[in-house]
Amino acid sequence: MDALDSLNKIVDNLDPATHASLGPATQWTLGRALAHCAQSIEFSISAYPQLRSGLFRATIGKIAKRKFIKARRMSHDLTAAIAGAP
Repeated sequence: MDALDSLNKIVDNLDPATHASLGPATQWTLGRALAHCAQSIEFSISAYPQLRSGLFRATIGKIAKRKFIKARRMSHDLTAAIAGAP
């Protein structure tokens, strides 16, 4: 069994009733959380639909990247849509 088969088995066995929302701040459904993860992975591979300007990436982007690396995790506004995403 490969990794994708294993993952499919795990997802198939999830009970949406026991995963009604993920976290008090977000109140995300399991479906919304999985869609967010899928979009993040897809956009990291295929490029984001709307790239920030070169100036933004060279200044604020670098500062944010250093912050995330130092914290050893990424966090962002989970209520904000990904710019240009459907």
